[in-house]
Amino acid sequence: MANKESKKTLTQRQKNWIYSGIFFSIVLLLFVLNNINSGPDSGPYPPYYIDSQKKKLNLNDFKGKVVVLNFWATWNADCRKEIRELIKTKDEFRGKDVEIIGINLDAVTQGGITFSEVIPFINNAKINYPVVVGTDKTMNSYGGIKNIPTTIIIDKEGNIYSRIEGLSDQSKLTEQIEEILSGKSVKDKVAAAEFNLRQIN
Repeated sequence: MANKESKKTLTQRQKNWIYSGIFFSIVLLLFVLNNINSGPDSGPYPPYYIDSQKKKLNLNDFKGKVVVLNFWATWNADCRKEIRELIKTKDEFRGKDVEIIGINLDAVTQGGITFSEVIPFINNAKINYPVVVGTDKTMNSYGGIKNIPTTIIIDKEGNIYSRIEGLSDQSKLTEQIEEILSGKSVKDKVAAAEFNLRQIN
């Protein structure tokens, strides 16, 4: 009698193990299916997910090019206006040794707003150049950014060519870019501060 009861108990245990195995197999299968990447928006991540530990932009990568740094924030009307012009400038110099980099200052001017919250603005504005998350250190490295927008033009040698505080005149910006492309350089060479910042888009 005792042997029969122990056999029944053992059989029930086996059933429990089988049920558990099936359950975990289903969970594992669902997890795998949910993580199969078929495009940039696939996977279990929230919309616009970015791994900020892997996606960084280094100024040094653009040596040999004219670089236009634009310090801006989403809440500033002049910044929003200037961005529309910078998009046109980017298209105008497409295929040439010119790069525009937007340095967003929402995080340091809006009490630590996360860079992911800036992405909807970038998408709506259809910004066609890289945008990175600015820091206090970056601002200080460029002599302190007292006004936004502030635009800094860097020549092909990595030296600061000019600095424009406030809304820039795009025709003048284009003129200065063309001057550098034609070989003009500054007499007093001041190297642009290096940075390695999280890229948003």
